[in-house]
Amino acid sequence: MTGSANSPWAKASASDRSSLLSPSLVYSISDEADLVVGAMLAFGPRPKAREYEVAVQMPLPPEDGVCVEGAPSMGAPLPYPELKSEFGTYPNIYFGEVKFYF
Repeated sequence: MTGSANSPWAKASASDRSSLLSPSLVYSISDEADLVVGAMLAFGPRPKAREYEVAVQMPLPPEDGVCVEGAPSMGAPLPYPELKSEFGTYPNIYFGEVKFYF
């Protein structure tokens, strides 16, 4: 039974100084089996939630059996993300796997 660290890989965005790092460890359970654990870690400013209102065409109740389009009215505020960086939008991911060889 032996253990080792896989060489981690990394990506970086020079324009917004965000990055993605993926370290992992391999533990040899036996000659035919490995246990692998690792992560994908994102660094950088996270998105911020903003809100804006949308003009919505609301039909008025029918008059004399004819549906009349109404004037635009303001709808409910809708959230949208304001992106701050490329890799800051990624979640941190943790994983594990068991490998069997035969």
